[in-house]
Amino acid sequence: MAKSLPLVLKGRGLVISEEQRERITSCRDEEQLEKWLLRACAVATTDELLA
Repeated sequence: MAKSLPLVLKGRGLVISEEQRERITSCRDEEQLEKWLLRACAVATTDELLA
């Protein structure tokens, strides 16, 4: 899931910083990753996703 999330954001045309990418890909909390993945479908920015 951690690898899929940046792809979803990219597919939506959202810019993801290296810091944000690192935060996402290093996350091992499946519950948090699931929340982010669901939110990735609706947020306007990656900052909004990780807030």
